[in-house]
Amino acid sequence: MKVAFWLIPNDRDFYQSLINDLAQQYNAPIFQPHVTLFSGNFERNQISEFLRTPIDLVLQIDRIQYSDQFTKTLFIQLFSNSQLEQLSQSIQESFGSPYSLDPHMSLIYARLEEADQRSLSEQIQLRDRAIHFDRLSAVEIPTHPQTREDVEAWREITL
Repeated sequence: MKVAFWLIPNDRDFYQSLINDLAQQYNAPIFQPHVTLFSGNFERNQISEFLRTPIDLVLQIDRIQYSDQFTKTLFIQLFSNSQLEQLSQSIQESFGSPYSLDPHMSLIYARLEEADQRSLSEQIQLRDRAIHFDRLSAVEIPTHPQTREDVEAWREITL
């Protein structure tokens, strides 16, 4: 099964509110705020081991950016650090699969005009210059999410 390991922010309510507001404004899917730590094919018993990993991680915010990639329509780009790199490397080694870590937190998944993306990137106000993460989640995902239906099909794996 294709699974993504997500870092979940401590201030979930604030980021979920941003995501929900943008989703409502642009008729986009609602999803949980997260940073993808790793994505690949796993067996269920391998997943439980990593979900028990204690998480206490702070990532500094670089800036709000946008792209024409569906899963990076509008996002908070984060700076990596040694703790994040070590966690990602540990997962990669355990599952024997490389992953290109690009720490960011998406705020909307939609097809938007560049002018709208630029405007939103300038309007959004963040509380802090860093995001604290305190939980790891595993989510079953389609191979290459490209549509609202793909995002709405995501299922968190509970143990």
